[in-house]
Amino acid sequence: VRGKCWDEYFWYPPACREGPSKCVIFFTGGSGWNLEETMQKATAWNMPLTPAVAKTWGDYTKLPKQMGSTFYWWVPDPTFLLLDPVEITFPPFDRTAHLRGDKRSAPTSLS
Repeated sequence: VRGKCWDEYFWYPPACREGPSKCVIFFTGGSGWNLEETMQKATAWNMPLTPAVAKTWGDYTKLPKQMGSTFYWWVPDPTFLLLDPVEITFPPFDRTAHLRGDKRSAPTSLS
């Protein structure tokens, strides 16, 4: 899956394309952890959520705190514990769909 960056910087899901300033940034790091899944979920569930990949680990750990945004996280990593994160819930994991490349359901596990 490849997304088109509408303003040379961000891919916007359909829910954001008419008003990108209303979109919430979803920070991820590394090579784009959970990027494809986030794009599919934002599109399928009409979420105003645009993913952004931080350039460095330092940026990844600072940006969600500075921006008050959503972010990719896993347990037991303590990086964002002080933010008291809340999981965004999706329909239960659908193994058959995931095998087909359809990643709209929840992951198998968060840890």
